[in-house]
Amino acid sequence: MKKRKRKDHFGKSERPTNAHFENLIELRESNPRGYARLGDGPNRAVENYENEQMASTFEYRAGAEQLLDLMKRLPAVYARLSAETKLMVERYAERKRAHEIVNEHVK
Repeated sequence: MKKRKRKDHFGKSERPTNAHFENLIELRESNPRGYARLGDGPNRAVENYENEQMASTFEYRAGAEQLLDLMKRLPAVYARLSAETKLMVERYAERKRAHEIVNEHVK
């Protein structure tokens, strides 16, 4: 079995993308005022789509959980970590939160 770098795994989505939502996301980035005019319905739908995409890549990692705990309990120690480690923890926290939101709606 071939070894992969962990960085490669984090960026990939397991769910297929939806062109409609991808176009709305692009509109949000390129024309925020036009996107705001669409109203609340599309905004919530895009947020749900993004959460589902991010949640599909969530995988529990004990080490990342410990770093999240460290970030909350000892911010001075957490601040000494490398920028790459902090970025990994932030991405993990985003995926974890999205996973919690998606599973909250399932219940």
